[in-house]
Amino acid sequence: PDHRPVKKSLGGDVEPHAHPGAEVLYVLRGRVAVTYEGEDYELNEGDSMYFDSTRPHTYRRIGNIPAAAVVVTTAAT
Repeated sequence: PDHRPVKKSLGGDVEPHAHPGAEVLYVLRGRVAVTYEGEDYELNEGDSMYFDSTRPHTYRRIGNIPAAAVVVTTAAT
């Protein structure tokens, strides 16, 4: 299975998506809004979120300050 961390610089919106497995998002810089199953969660620098990535989700930067996050996904077992 492919397990790899990805650092994302968040500018605009990320299209809603779903994929097998689970996902962890850790905010390195700025503020990030995560929409999971239609509910919004605001994350600040140092915050993290774990969720079932088979459900629809998306994320976006909040405000004008650049945001960056590490996103780790796991394959379904």
